[in-house]
Amino acid sequence: MFRKKTDENREILLQSFYNLEDKITEKIGKSNVSIAFTASSKDTQKEENIINIARHLAEDGNNILIIDANLRDSDFDLLIKKPNDRGFIDVILGGYDIDSLVEIDDKFDNLAYLNVGKVIDYADKFLEPKIIKNFFKDISNIYDFVFINISENTDIAEANMFAANADYCIVFATDEQSFAKTTQKSIEQLEKVNANILGIVITGYEYGEDELDDLFGGNDE
Repeated sequence: MFRKKTDENREILLQSFYNLEDKITEKIGKSNVSIAFTASSKDTQKEENIINIARHLAEDGNNILIIDANLRDSDFDLLIKKPNDRGFIDVILGGYDIDSLVEIDDKFDNLAYLNVGKVIDYADKFLEPKIIKNFFKDISNIYDFVFINISENTDIAEANMFAANADYCIVFATDEQSFAKTTQKSIEQLEKVNANILGIVITGYEYGEDELDDLFGGNDE
């Protein structure tokens, strides 16, 4: 029986991210770290990819927290199907207890989510970088990996600030945009704030046969 093409595409995508996980964990060389994920454009499926990586790491026994720190136009709670009006921004600026706001994944009890919260309630308040840095550091002592979903960072001050105060940062870009000015600008702004950039993840890439062999460990035939 032949597999459906959609199943093949999904398997290819997942395997490429399993390989990405290996590269991330190998390059970091330790746990209890925070990683901010940004993008050069809105069409990278960043959130879906973050969740895929987190669930696979959770499956391997790691304790993971995903923080939604996209203060602009997040629909992360709809994606994970864990609606909660309060979250990250309420902990940082509203004095809320994080333990009361964390949502647990339906399948993995070692994968937790912290939604963005009611951003509009704090429109007149300022995000203090030192507080953000200390929060990321403190929460990273509790989890093996803290993934931080931030908005596209180009000309978004708080996104660059979040990336700068995490231990590491990863940029998602589509294959078409990977060498475009928008991606270059994204990297330049992260470098300007001294973010520790692990690399660029290309999405929407069409893999060649030789690359598929690399992804799946080569052809056994």
